[in-house]
Amino acid sequence: MVRASWAKTLVGAAKRIEIPSREVALRAIPDDVRADIRSKGKLGWIAAEQMAVLMSGIERGFGADASTVWVDAMRLAVQSPLLRPLQMGAFSLFGNDPLKIVKMSPRVWELLTRDCGTFECHASGAGARLTMRSLPPALRSCPAFVAGIAGAGEAMISLCGAVPRSQSCIDELERGEAHVDVAWATG
Repeated sequence: MVRASWAKTLVGAAKRIEIPSREVALRAIPDDVRADIRSKGKLGWIAAEQMAVLMSGIERGFGADASTVWVDAMRLAVQSPLLRPLQMGAFSLFGNDPLKIVKMSPRVWELLTRDCGTFECHASGAGARLTMRSLPPALRSCPAFVAGIAGAGEAMISLCGAVPRSQSCIDELERGEAHVDVAWATG
C-alpha cells in the first residue's frame, strides 16, 4: 500500500509540467486509476498495483520528461502537510548537508508505504546507496517506480543547494530488490 498523497502529488506534478503534449501524456494514466486516487483522502492508501500503473503511465506518456515529473513531485511533496514537518525538522537539525538529509529517506518510506518492503540508506562519501528490498510483486515489474525514487533523491539533494546525480540499478528488481545510487557536488 502507498499513501494516496504520494499518488496525488505525482498526478499534480504531471499536470504542471510544461510540454506541448501534456494532455496526451496524461491520458496514458488510466481513468479508473486516476478516479480511485481522487476518491481517497491524502492519508488514505492505494494499492501498490495502482501506484505501479500510475508510475508506468507517467513514464510511458511523458517519456524522457518523466524524470522532471519525479523531481517536481518530491519538491511538491515536501511542502505538503504530511512531509513538511519532517523536512523542516531535518533541515533544522542537520542544515543543508545532503548526506544527512538523504539519510532521512527510510523515515519517509515508513510514512508513505505499508507492506512495501524495506528501505535502507548506506552512505559513501559524497553519495549514498538507497536500497529497497522485499518489494511487492506489483513494484517488482515497475522500473518507473525505481526511477521515481531516483528523482525524489535528486530533488532532496537539490533542495540542499547541491548538484545531484543519480543512477538506478534494477538488475534485481524481479527478485524484489532495487538500488539507487545518489551523489552530489557542492558548490
